[in-house]
Amino acid sequence: MGFFSVFTILYLLAGIAGVVVLFWLAITAIRALNIYIRNNGAPRPERR
Repeated sequence: MGFFSVFTILYLLAGIAGVVVLFWLAITAIRALNIYIRNNGAPRPERR
């Protein structure tokens, strides 16, 4: 039973770490997109 509980804890930790990594990747991607759009001057069709 102790062996199984260790594996369960490791599985839960891996799942939490995966969610945190995905969340961090999403925030980083959004920040990079915002900086990219800002540097490009956010080209819009009505600017012509």
